[in-house]
Amino acid sequence: MTSCSRVWGQRSKTPNLSFARPLRRRTVASGEFLVLRCREGWNPVTVLAVLRTKLFRDIMYSKCRGGTPSRYRLNADDLAALPFPNISAEVQQQIAAEVRGRSEEAQRLRTEAGADWAAAKGRFEEQLLALDVGR
Repeated sequence: MTSCSRVWGQRSKTPNLSFARPLRRRTVASGEFLVLRCREGWNPVTVLAVLRTKLFRDIMYSKCRGGTPSRYRLNADDLAALPFPNISAEVQQQIAAEVRGRSEEAQRLRTEAGADWAAAKGRFEEQLLALDVGR
């Protein structure tokens, strides 16, 4: 899979597609997935950002098939018919830079929150142990 790849689910000979976000760690996908690549001239981060907007999620959910929310599938023809906007390369780069910046900030905040949580847990455990020793 390349940097332009996006993974979509397939459960039969007719591709039924469902959105999956790229992961930071190495993963193995099941046989029900196939790989789609961005067309030439499209920034994959921008395409992902557009597909994640409320408008596109609402459009995709309205065309989904499947019995449970975790198993919704989007038909390949419905995906191809999405009214994707024509975005200039310059604007695509601006969108991608904003998405990357926000992703980095979110990761920084997650790391900071994890450190704060670990420190708070340590203080709590120290207080709890102090209570046990005082008995």
